[in-house]
Amino acid sequence: MSEESTRPDPVTLTRELGEAQGVDATMRFFGPGSVYDMSPVGLQAFEGAAAIRAFLEDWYGSYQEANDELREIVDFGNGVVFVSVRETAERLARERR
Repeated sequence: MSEESTRPDPVTLTRELGEAQGVDATMRFFGPGSVYDMSPVGLQAFEGAAAIRAFLEDWYGSYQEANDELREIVDFGNGVVFVSVRETAERLARERR
């Protein structure tokens, strides 16, 4: 029996998350007890899959187009990664919102 870890590689998971398109694809990376902490950018932390989904639907729903570019991923070990992401987006016109 193999003693290799069945735990997913955090760098691979991070890349897959960065490549996910849309809320449904993104939500497969969050479980019921997940926390999506946006406090470093002046928002709040969203706790639980339902709260995260609602935030993402609102966030991405306010853009005509949004793209995330993963620029750098550094694996610090023990499941901790640093990610540099460049997000570009075009807001919807107010009358369309």
